[in-house]
Amino acid sequence: MKKLKTRIALLAAGLLAMSTPLFIAAFTATAPVAVTGCGILGGGTSTNNIAQINAAALILQNIAQGGALAAITPPQGNTNNAAYFNAASQAIGLFLTGKDYSPAAFQQALLAIKIPGASDIWVQLAIGGVVDLYQVYFSQYVQGQVDGNYAAQALLIAVQNGFNQALGNPLVPPPVPPAAVPPKGQSIGGKILPRPLTK
Repeated sequence: MKKLKTRIALLAAGLLAMSTPLFIAAFTATAPVAVTGCGILGGGTSTNNIAQINAAALILQNIAQGGALAAITPPQGNTNNAAYFNAASQAIGLFLTGKDYSPAAFQQALLAIKIPGASDIWVQLAIGGVVDLYQVYFSQYVQGQVDGNYAAQALLIAVQNGFNQALGNPLVPPPVPPAAVPPKGQSIGGKILPRPLTK
């Protein structure tokens, strides 16, 4: 938890250094949720609330965009760092085609990008903050959830779109929310389905 607080505090310092009200407001509004993993979003249940996932995704997208912009924008950032975030956006797209959406696998996918700028402190702060926040949301909205894959995809696409926004690239459409699953023996309309005949 201390590591998470330290990374988020460093990311906040980077965003504050930019002196951009949008980033300051985005971090200030999300700081209690990011640090504690609770707050306005609440804990997970067996089936996620789509509005909660969308709110978490928006926070992740804003943090990803702000972190990427801090790493790219001079004077503290370097415009050459844009190449890393472009590669990271593509790596997330490829990562989404797999089956393992765990924070460890996500972190490994981002660490596997070996291009100049990957070791830049601002790039590391941006990636570290995003991975840490994804880990918090993963435990709330993915682990043990019926619609966990949808939640993971929504959160990962939000990170990808945050990087895309910082780069001025087109956004990726979010995943389609899962359809309501009727209780066993009932249709969505609530009528009881006929029992199958057995011989």
